[in-house]
Amino acid sequence: HDSILEGAFKVLPHTSLAALEASGTLHAKNIALGTVPIKTMKTSFDAQKGLVTFEQLEALTAGIQHQGRAEIDLRTGLPQCSLVLQSDTFDLKESLGMLHEKNKISGHMQADSELWTEGNTLHAWLDNLQGHTNIKIKHGKIYGISLMPLLEQAQGAVHTISSHLLRKQPINIEALLTAELGEWKRQAANSENLYTPFESFESDITLKQGALRTDHFTLSHPRYKVYGKGSTDLKLQQSDYETFALLGPSESNQPQALRPFLQKTPLSIQIKGPLDALMIRPELGRYAENAIESFHQDTTHPIEK
Repeated sequence: HDSILEGAFKVLPHTSLAALEASGTLHAKNIALGTVPIKTMKTSFDAQKGLVTFEQLEALTAGIQHQGRAEIDLRTGLPQCSLVLQSDTFDLKESLGMLHEKNKISGHMQADSELWTEGNTLHAWLDNLQGHTNIKIKHGKIYGISLMPLLEQAQGAVHTISSHLLRKQPINIEALLTAELGEWKRQAANSENLYTPFESFESDITLKQGALRTDHFTLSHPRYKVYGKGSTDLKLQQSDYETFALLGPSESNQPQALRPFLQKTPLSIQIKGPLDALMIRPELGRYAENAIESFHQDTTHPIEK
């Protein structure tokens, strides 16, 4: 028979479910599973001998429409749950606002997830949650940094160095790079209204023991590309990422000998620290050294360093 469910749940009713033998369709509305609000849910279910399966699962939570299937295994001492979900494209900024989360990123997101957990309470389920998710975000923004002018300034510094070398003019490279790093620090100290737009963001994310890890993510824009890997510890609220940013060179402003380097060599950027105060540090020294070496190789006549 059809059943209707309303309410908030923090402790799993696994004793009752283990003894349940039934099948049918379940309709639910205005459910709170811990801190996660579910506005509506519909699923067929089958409970037999401690194994409860949910097929054709549809749920609406924080403005996100999900489809998938779930299974709760109560045949062992500790309830286990597996979940396969596909999420329709949704407005990430709007959904984060519904969950009262800080808005670090916006865009139209789609996700596919396979998750597993175990425990006697919903809190334990959240603590033990693991699995992987593939996410894609279109036409979005990352808040707190304006990357393109920083990359343009980094290219400008390399251009200045190469121009002086070409003309055999003296230049204090260390002072130039120190000033450039200062621009990154100044932006970090005044980041409230800054953002980096992108056309697409893709990542495979693994979740285990409260940590999110990606071995590869890609952010694309007509003028630049950012990729890398790293992790975020949700319990400690700490992140550590190794990223690489590649800015397409301006054809009119860059010397011919420098263009191959700018087209192929990304700027390495370290991102780490607490989530509410991330430290963003570009490896400008190494970038300049590689540019000088490339410039020497691509010019016809050797140039004194």
